[in-house]
Amino acid sequence: MNTPARSGGDAPVPAPEQVRAWLREIARGTHGARALDESAALGLWSALLDDRLPEAVVGAVLVAYRFKGESVVELDALRRAAHARAAALAPVDRPLVVLPCYNGARRLANLTLLTALALRATGFAVLMHGVRRDPGRLATAEVVAAAGLPLAESMAQADAALASERLVFLPLDVWCPALSRLLARRAELGVRNSGHTVCKLLSPGESPQGREPLLLVPVTHAEYVPRATTLLADGRSRALVFRGIDGEPALYPHTARTVHVVSPSGVREQVLTPRESPDPAVDLDAAADARATARWSDRLITSGRALPHLTAQLVDLAIAQFDPTGEPHA
Repeated sequence: MNTPARSGGDAPVPAPEQVRAWLREIARGTHGARALDESAALGLWSALLDDRLPEAVVGAVLVAYRFKGESVVELDALRRAAHARAAALAPVDRPLVVLPCYNGARRLANLTLLTALALRATGFAVLMHGVRRDPGRLATAEVVAAAGLPLAESMAQADAALASERLVFLPLDVWCPALSRLLARRAELGVRNSGHTVCKLLSPGESPQGREPLLLVPVTHAEYVPRATTLLADGRSRALVFRGIDGEPALYPHTARTVHVVSPSGVREQVLTPRESPDPAVDLDAAADARATARWSDRLITSGRALPHLTAQLVDLAIAQFDPTGEPHA
């Protein structure tokens, strides 16, 4: 049974003096701005996600954070506010890997579906979530649809697909409409906002056995790697954090990449290196459309051909976070 998404309900519109207090902290420019404390940040993001702020204030907040940058506390507050407004996903009976798909392919081939299929082939259930499309890019949702794989239009469909297919793409507008609306502000403002970072840190929660899902977190900008790893480590999450291909949850196949392994015991770095460069397994044209990308991804999995070496190593690293019974290693 699905729990409906929660929101601010009848929460009041923040008083003007409260709004001014928030803006006095975060909107003083690059050098004068200060981070909000936990309570203030949670209040601000909750009001913003619940559409309880005037449009002018919303624009001011998003642009202020674009200049100031978010502290780990402020990012965690937005993540907590988004989780409180996201619909619940039914627990699954096996280890779950979560792939956030918010960037799409722009300059390189989209290897996200291949990564998801390879993870499923090892026994994981795979939750992909993200945007349905992104102008000028090949969105992973389009590749999933071209492959004939489940793209959920409700939480019930997502639950059923994870149970039967062990793989589903859950659009953010279905899972957390409030956060989806925040991401859509990019079309109005022309620049990304804090929601584009936090959407990659969402987690559906534990299974009945208490297993934490494993998050694959593809950071687009290098300065967010330490913030993401700190936030997730403080929350005792399990995650693999890395610079993704065009910000997607797949590794660039032709050069060594560092993966930050986050577990309840801390954070460590693992360097993955291809056997040869360029990797001959990646014979997919960078301009391939959704149908060609879906066919290529399926063919690699079903034919027994070698995976791109870094993709195979990433899957092995995911497996290493769980013991043979499916219980996470500490």
